[in-house]
Amino acid sequence: MKPLRALAAAILATFVVHPTLSLGCRPIAGHDYRVPTKEERHAQADLVFTGKAIRMKKVPDMEGVPGQHPYRFMFTMKVEKWMKGSGERTLDVFDTTGTDCDSLFGINHLAMDADPLSSSWWLYVRKHEGRYWVITADRLK
Repeated sequence: MKPLRALAAAILATFVVHPTLSLGCRPIAGHDYRVPTKEERHAQADLVFTGKAIRMKKVPDMEGVPGQHPYRFMFTMKVEKWMKGSGERTLDVFDTTGTDCDSLFGINHLAMDADPLSSSWWLYVRKHEGRYWVITADRLK
């Protein structure tokens, strides 16, 4: 047990002495982080719609999806209005909690909202390997 404690102390000391080794976002001072316009988001999305999340389910282990993200969710959306594309009135979309740096690029996640089921959303969605993934989600109300 002592070697394990010594290893844990050494790792903690490394991050304290060399904080640049930590895994958090490190914005570069003076760098202009470009946030895509609504038009650019619209162009990169396969679907754009407004809707309300009616169900949220954690799905960390999905077959056939490389790079498993530990905080992955499936949201069932009740589509209110299609802006790009079309489909059913309900649609399952996948989202993660993202990364620390997402806000620098104007990326919002349903999964990061305190109560994603209580609001309507404007969603930009991209199809990847047969599933719809949230590019970004903007709260409407």
